Amino acid sequence: MAEGDQAYTMEEIRTFWPFLTKDAQKYIACFETLAQLALAMTAKAHHGHTRLSLCLPTESDNTPTEGGVNKLFTTAWPLSEFLSLIASWSSANGVTIQVSHVAGAHNEWADDLSRGRLQAFAHRSRDRFRVSLEMLASASAKASWSSKDPAEVSPIPETPRLEA
Repeated sequence: MAEGDQAYTMEEIRTFWPFLTKDAQKYIACFETLAQLALAMTAKAHHGHTRLSLCLPTESDNTPTEGGVNKLFTTAWPLSEFLSLIASWSSANGVTIQVSHVAGAHNEWADDLSRGRLQAFAHRSRDRFRVSLEMLASASAKASWSSKDPAEVSPIPETPRLEA
């Protein structure tokens, strides 16, 4: 990795998603989904659109990620938790992600990036955008479904309880 780049340990990742066990391979679709979110965040940072909707075409060699991101739905847990991050972030930022399948043998760039082999990308240092675990984990918190400031919204009144 280049100087200043950070690789995260499973312990650090579990501070945000404690349900992930030590067997990282079991959650590969979740990590691939986070990578799609990171790509979308990077594209938005570089293009900085504000009033236009953007459809971002991406590729993945992971079929559950491809289907899940394209539909923004799965009943498989914990992948559903990570898809909710993408759904919330996409809605709040006007970015649609369309994932197409790429054969694993042709997925060299992604494999190089995920394994810290960044030499092929050294000439693109000005294009880098750092995406931290904090940014990924807080993606759904950035969505706002109301035009009102949450501080101005009165709490839901408590329902009176009937006593027998």
